Amino acid sequence: MEEIYIENWSEILDLEVEFPLDYFRGQSCADWPISSALQRLLSGSDYEDDPCNLEYWMLREFKRGAGRYLEETPPKEDLVTWFSLMQHYGAPTRLVDFTSSFYVACYFALSGAKSDAAIWSINPFLGFDIVSEVFGTSPHNELRDKWDDHSTQCGNDYLNSVLESASTASQADQKLGVIAVEPYEQHTRIGIQQGIFLMPLDISVSFMENITPYLKDGDGRLKKIIIRENVIETGLAHLKAMNITSETLFPGIEGFAKSIAHKCLNKN
Repeated sequence: MEEIYIENWSEILDLEVEFPLDYFRGQSCADWPISSALQRLLSGSDYEDDPCNLEYWMLREFKRGAGRYLEETPPKEDLVTWFSLMQHYGAPTRLVDFTSSFYVACYFALSGAKSDAAIWSINPFLGFDIVSEVFGTSPHNELRDKWDDHSTQCGNDYLNSVLESASTASQADQKLGVIAVEPYEQHTRIGIQQGIFLMPLDISVSFMENITPYLKDGDGRLKKIIIRENVIETGLAHLKAMNITSETLFPGIEGFAKSIAHKCLNKN
């Protein structure tokens, strides 16, 4: 894994041009690993059963109750969209939020940071290679949108196989790997944040344990961009000038509320 250190904001501008196709994830502490909300939940509990079994029951409960709150719900077999809705409304899932926008990731890295922050950068073709190796398939057409759709379909097929029932979830034959998935119909926040999800295939191990077997020596397809603490204030000022703030990234009153503290403290 390549590590890149950013000592001043001007260095950021070069990176955005250098890695235009990557998926990005901003984290406000450079020491944090990439992990899903489900993994963080499990690591902080004494749950000892197969995590797929817990995932199955949470998905089942969400499906059963979602109709009381949502005007429309996805087809029952579209588990990627079901998980994206769970993630959107605060339920823990195996999905990990990334974005296609380098500057949106910058905002998530710098907002709330009190020390060095980090942006994780993953080349999408790493995920496509994993899809080909794990599932043994590839789209007939090698255009990027076909690969995106194929990766999501493989993710859906895999989730349906692993989570077919409580029994299969308890005895899931999981595979190592990380692939990109996205719901076909995106809710507003995903669109605004240019969101994409990366999905680890084996939730009994960490994100890095899922992806490391597919990395080669000196592989630049996974990068960790570490932004020094002294860049935070300047970076947030630049992002505000670009109209990237809580108020623009989180539509509605939620984003407005999140923006108040920053405005009053003159931080973005």
